Amino acid sequence: MLLILLAVTAMFFVAWNIGANDTANVMGIPVGSGALSLKRAVVLVFALEIMGAVLYGDSVARTVGAGILGSHGMRMIEAVSVLFLVGLFITTASYFRIPMSMTQVLVGCVVGYAFATSSVLNTRVIFTIALSWLFSPLLGVVFGLLGYYLVRRLFLSHFVNMHDVSRSFGFFAGLEIVSSALVAFAQGANSIAAAVGVFSGVIPAISLGSLFGLKLVGGIGIGIGMAVWGYRVMQTISSRIVVMNPAMCFIAQFTAAFVVLFFTFIGMPVSCVHVVVGTVIGVGLISEAKTIHWKVIYEIVGSWVFVLPVSAFVSFLFIRGLIVFI
Repeated sequence: MLLILLAVTAMFFVAWNIGANDTANVMGIPVGSGALSLKRAVVLVFALEIMGAVLYGDSVARTVGAGILGSHGMRMIEAVSVLFLVGLFITTASYFRIPMSMTQVLVGCVVGYAFATSSVLNTRVIFTIALSWLFSPLLGVVFGLLGYYLVRRLFLSHFVNMHDVSRSFGFFAGLEIVSSALVAFAQGANSIAAAVGVFSGVIPAISLGSLFGLKLVGGIGIGIGMAVWGYRVMQTISSRIVVMNPAMCFIAQFTAAFVVLFFTFIGMPVSCVHVVVGTVIGVGLISEAKTIHWKVIYEIVGSWVFVLPVSAFVSFLFIRGLIVFI
């Protein structure tokens, strides 16, 4: 019973940090543009993240749980420890206002655990996941660029005065709410499912009912995390990379949701932050390249490069120390 309570606490801690970092950055687009208030964004995130995790997240959970470690699973205390480490990493990133991929940190910690316990890693699965981290933001750039090009060519180019342009932007501000719902659903299906996946590999396995409960805890934690601490990183994507109008915001989020759901469908854990950074760059390139703040992008990408080896190394040291006591 104590370990189950620890599992729930660890899941809430990770989810709280997903809300404060990943979700805050993604939802920073509609909140920053005024399409959604922070309160409505939290309600939207709370409902849609849970729906995404429960209805569409099993394939990602299996990849992180049994896929990386093959047939070998973690003990409950080890799974809880790994999730607490993930939460601490994301907390640090949020403090420094750095958009961080929870799935990248999570996989790094699982790999570190495998080395610490001499578990056999499924290198094919890890290589495939690494490729998804590379291609998901690149696809985001492509779809963001093409999406905004089509909107400008087929829609915005027909308006000849500022009054009509303003009315069209009001229309796209409404569509931002729809795209925000899609992004929240997609992130729940991928990020929460990836975190819960750690427990799907626990031996002895915990019940499906417990996994369902952890998904609910994850959705609640994400909403609270975004409301309480999301302001620290919310502006990074919404304004620091490129200043966007409502049409750009809609395309960036809508195409990001599409890309994340695609990778979720094939069972690959990806980061909404990775993808949204890609789509924001894409719409920025097609609108006016000089408006993109490349220094901010270099800082973000640089943090992505180092997070996997650093999280794996810290996890290795922590689990080796834990083994001594258990």
